[in-house]
Amino acid sequence: MADEAPNEQDYQSPIATAIARLSSALDGLEQTAENHSTVKDPGEEIQRMGEDRAKLARDLDTEKARGDRLAQVNSEVSKRLVGVMETVRHVLDDDSSTKPQTDAE
Repeated sequence: MADEAPNEQDYQSPIATAIARLSSALDGLEQTAENHSTVKDPGEEIQRMGEDRAKLARDLDTEKARGDRLAQVNSEVSKRLVGVMETVRHVLDDDSSTKPQTDAE
C-alpha cells in the first residue's frame, strides 16, 4: 500500500462529524418547515376544494342513482316472488283437492 496523504476529514473528531451532520439535518428541517408554513394562494386552494366538492357531488349522485335502481329491482323481485308463491300455493291446493280421500278411519 502506498502512503496516502491524510485528508482533512481524517483529522475531524467524531464530535465534529456529529455536529456537522446535526447542522445539516437542522438546515433540512428548517427548509421543510418554511415550505410548509408558506400560505398557498387562497384562490388555488378554493378552486381545488371546489373541484373536490364537484367530484364528491358526482360520486354521490351516481351512488344515489344506483341505490334507486337497486330499490326498483328489489321491488320487482319482491312482486315476482309473491306471484310465484301464489302460483305454488294454488298448484298445491289443486293437487290436494284432486287426490282421492281414503277411508282410513
